[in-house]
Amino acid sequence: MSEMKAVEKALILSLSIVLFFLFLNATRFNWLGQSLDQAYFLETIDTTYETGRSTTMLMGSVIRALDDLIVAPVSRVCGYQFENDTREYFNLYKRHSFPILYGLAGLRIFLSAKIIFYLCALVAFPGLLLAVYFRSRNIGIPVIPSVILILMVAFHPAWSYSVFGQFYLDKLFPILGIIYFFILHDWISSDHRRPYALVVVGLLAASTSERSAIMLVAGTLGVYAFFGLRRKWSRLDILPLILVLFLGIYAFIYMRYVQQNPDYSSFSTGIYTFFSAISRNTEAAKPIYKFLLINLLFLAPFAYFAKRWALIAILSMVPNAIGSIGGAEKLGWTTHYHSAYFPFLIVAIVMGAAALWKTRSRVFIPIAMTLGISVTLFYAFLDPFPPTLNFSLKQIRETGLVKMAEFYTVSGRAESVILRARSLENMAAYVPAGSEVSTLEGYMPALYAQGVKWIHFYPLGLGKSEYLMVPYTQKDNVRRWEGFVSYLGPEVIEQANTCLQKRINDQYFVVQEFANGPVSGTAILKHR
Repeated sequence: MSEMKAVEKALILSLSIVLFFLFLNATRFNWLGQSLDQAYFLETIDTTYETGRSTTMLMGSVIRALDDLIVAPVSRVCGYQFENDTREYFNLYKRHSFPILYGLAGLRIFLSAKIIFYLCALVAFPGLLLAVYFRSRNIGIPVIPSVILILMVAFHPAWSYSVFGQFYLDKLFPILGIIYFFILHDWISSDHRRPYALVVVGLLAASTSERSAIMLVAGTLGVYAFFGLRRKWSRLDILPLILVLFLGIYAFIYMRYVQQNPDYSSFSTGIYTFFSAISRNTEAAKPIYKFLLINLLFLAPFAYFAKRWALIAILSMVPNAIGSIGGAEKLGWTTHYHSAYFPFLIVAIVMGAAALWKTRSRVFIPIAMTLGISVTLFYAFLDPFPPTLNFSLKQIRETGLVKMAEFYTVSGRAESVILRARSLENMAAYVPAGSEVSTLEGYMPALYAQGVKWIHFYPLGLGKSEYLMVPYTQKDNVRRWEGFVSYLGPEVIEQANTCLQKRINDQYFVVQEFANGPVSGTAILKHR
C-alpha cells in the first residue's frame, strides 16, 4: 500500500477541480449539439420520475419513422398521413434494460434531469480517471507510473472521443465495472472481502444495460476460473456466484421474453462477416485490424505482468471484434459500444503495473514506462475513425483533454461548437415550452432543454404539430424545406422533400428564420 502524502493529496484535489471545471464547461455546450439519444436520456429520467415507468416519446417516433418512412419508396412517403403520429410513449425496456433509471429518477426529486446528466457524465469520465489513479496508488504503484496509466486511459479513443459523444447509461459501466472487479480481485487474491460493497457495486454496474450485466457475469466467472480454483474456499465465496447467477437469470429472462430489439438480429451476420473478411483479407477487415491494434497496444506495456487479467481483457473484446449491430462497435469511438470491454482492459493494465512494480526490475520497469508513454502518444496523434492508419500532428486537438482546454479558451473547433450551441438555444427559445414540435434529431436536445416535451421525428407529426423546426435552402428568394431522411439514397430524399414542400407551405407559416449563410439556414414555422 502507498500512503499519499499531504502534498500529493492537495495536488490531486487541485487538478481534479480543474478537470471537473473544464469538463463541465465543455459539456454544457457540447451536449446541445448532440442528437436524439442525448435528448431521450433526459426524457427517460423525467418520465421515470413522473410516471414510474421508463418511457420515451422521442424513441417511439424515431422507431415509427424507421419502420414506415426511412426505407419506404417515395410513393409511400408522399401519401403518408403524418398527422396520425400520436403522443404515445414507447416502453424503453423493449429496447434495453436500464434499471439504473429508477435510481436516477430518485435524484429527480431534488435535481433537474440536466443536472443529473452532468453528475452522471462527471462520474463516467473524470471519475474514471480518478478511480484509476487512486487504485494505482492504493496498491503500491508510484506517482509517475500512476500518471502514465491515467494518461493511457485518457487518450485511448474509448475515453478520449466518447467523452464528447452522446451520453448513454452504459457509459457508467466502465467506472462501476473497474470498481467491482478491483473489489473482486481483492476478494479472490488476498481474502480481503467486502460483501456489501461487491453486491451494491455489482448490481449498479449490471443495471446500466443488459450488455453490462452479461459482461459482469462473464467477467466474474472468468475471475473465478483463472484465480479461484486453486485457493481455499470459504462459505462467503459463494456470494459472488449467487450474484452472477441472479444476474444471468435476469439477463436471460429479459432478453428472451421482454426485449424486442431488432439490432441484435444482425449480430450473427456480423460474425459471418468477420470470418469472411479475415479469411479473404478484404476491405471489411481493415476496421477489425484497427480495432484490435488500438486495444492490444493498450495492453502491451503492463498487462503481460498480469497474464490472467490480460486474457480476460482479450476475451472481453471478442463480441465487439466478431459481431456487429451496425458497425459502430469497431471504430465508432464516440458511441457507447466500447463501454462493455473497456473496464477489463483498464483492470488488466493496473494490475499488471502493480505486479511489475513488485518485481523492482531495473530492466522491465523503464521499458514498460517507455512503452506506456509511446502508446499514449500513438493515441494522441492517431485518427481513430477511418479504417486505415492516419497520423497527424494536428490530431491531438481532437482528443478529449485538449478539447476541454479549447472549450475554455474558445479556440479551435470548440469555437464552432459553442457558437452552434448558442444558436440552437436561441432557436429553441422561439418554441414555447409545452408545445408539440416536428423536427430533426439535431434540434431535439435544445428543444427538450427548453421544455418542449412532445417532439416528433420529422416529418411525423406534420399537420398536427403546432411548430416545425427544419432546415432550408434558398434559391431566387424561394425557400425549399429540407430534412427528410432516407436510406434509399439522395434521389429519394430529393423527391420526398419536393412532395413535402406543398404540405408545409399550405399548413404552416414562418415565425423566425436563422440564416447560416446567403442560401441556407433553419426556420421555425407555426401551424396556421
